Amino acid sequence: MSPRQFATPLLISRLDGTGTVRSLSRLSLGGSTVEGKSYDERWIQQLIHDHPELLPIDEIEQALTPLVPVCMELKMPAGAGYLDNLFVTPTGGLVLAECKLWRNPEARRQVLAQAIDYARCLVGWGYENLERAIATALLSDGSRPSRTLWDMVCPNPELDESDFIDAVSRNLRLGRALVLVVGDGIREEMESLTDYLQVHAGLHFTFALVEMAVHELPDNLGFIVQPRVLARTVNIDRGIVRLAKDGIVIEPPVNPTPTTLTEEMFYEQLAGQDPLLPEKLKRFLSNVEPLGVRVEMRKSLMLKWPSIDASEFNLGYIKTNGDTWTDAVNWKASELGLIELSHDYVSHVAEAIGGTVRQASDKNWWVVKNGKVPKIGDLLKGQEGWVRAIEFFQTRVNTALRNREP
Repeated sequence: MSPRQFATPLLISRLDGTGTVRSLSRLSLGGSTVEGKSYDERWIQQLIHDHPELLPIDEIEQALTPLVPVCMELKMPAGAGYLDNLFVTPTGGLVLAECKLWRNPEARRQVLAQAIDYARCLVGWGYENLERAIATALLSDGSRPSRTLWDMVCPNPELDESDFIDAVSRNLRLGRALVLVVGDGIREEMESLTDYLQVHAGLHFTFALVEMAVHELPDNLGFIVQPRVLARTVNIDRGIVRLAKDGIVIEPPVNPTPTTLTEEMFYEQLAGQDPLLPEKLKRFLSNVEPLGVRVEMRKSLMLKWPSIDASEFNLGYIKTNGDTWTDAVNWKASELGLIELSHDYVSHVAEAIGGTVRQASDKNWWVVKNGKVPKIGDLLKGQEGWVRAIEFFQTRVNTALRNREP
C-alpha cells in the first residue's frame, strides 16, 4: 500500500467525548449512482469546471492561480482529439485537464500520451485559433459565446488586453502549460508511468496526476471531495523548437536547465521591467545562499532565512513587477519579541539604497524610495549594504535567541 494513501474519513458529531463516529462512504466513480445520477468521467469534468478550486494548483504551480474555467471538450488542432477542460489564469497561464477513470490498464499509457500530445499541439497554435476553438466548444455545449477570452478570464488589473494576449500567445508558442490528469483511484503503476514523460523533451510544461476522492456525507448532507497530488514533474527540460518541412520538430535540450513554470514565468515577467534583471537577481541570490538565505518561489519570490531555533524570517519579497517589500520581516520578529531587531534591519536596508522607512505600526515598517516601494533594481544597486544588513540582523537574532536558552 502506498504510504500516501488516505484512510477513510470519519465524521464525529462532537469533540467533548460524547460524540458518535461514522465512517464516510467513498463513491466508486464510474460505478456509483445516487438519485439516478451517474458519477463518471463526465461528472468529474463538470465538477472541476464548476469548482476549479477543487484542483490543488497551489501545491503544483503557484503562478497558475486563480484558475478560470473557460470551456470543456476543446477540439485540439491536427486531429489530436478533444481536451476535457481548459482553464486560463488572469495572467495568461494555461491549464489543461484530462479526466479519466482507471479501469483499463492498457488505456493508462494512452492517457499520458494523449495529455502530452495536447501540450505539443499548443506549439504553433495562435491566439486567434484558440479563441475560435473555444467559441466552437461553447456553442457545442449550448452556450452562446459573446465575450472574448480576455473578457471571460477577468484579467489581472496589472495587465491590459494586449499584454494578456501576448502572454497567452507566448505560452502557446512555447507549449507552456500545466497538464493535469484527474481521476479516481489512480494506481501506483500509473504513477510510475510518469517516467515516460522524461523522453518528451522540449516543451515547457509541468505534468501532474491528481486523484479526486469523493465521499458521501450521511443524511443527504452532501459530499466531501478530497483531492491529492499523486505525482508531478518537478523540472522543465528546455529544448529547441524548429520548423521543418514536415512540420514542427522539438529537439531534446543540449544542456537542460531545471526550473519550474512558476520560476520561469516570474523571471520572464521581471525581464519586462529590465532584460538584465533576472541574471542580476540570480547572482545576488547566489551571493546570499552561503548565509543560509533560501528562495521560496510563489507568486512572489521570497527570501527566507531560518534562525538557530528554526524560526523562519522573510527578509523581503519581490513581486513580478519588481516591487520589493521588506515589511514581512517584522511579523516573525514581533512573534519572538525581537521587533527592534527587525526595525533596525529595515532601517539598514533603507540606508543602503538611499531610501527611508515608512512606519504604519510596530509590525509594519518597510523601505520606501522616493515615496514608493523600491524596485528590485534599486536594491541590487545597493546590494553590498543589503548583504551587510542581512548578516548583522542574523547575528543579532541568533545572539538574542542563544541568550534565552536556559
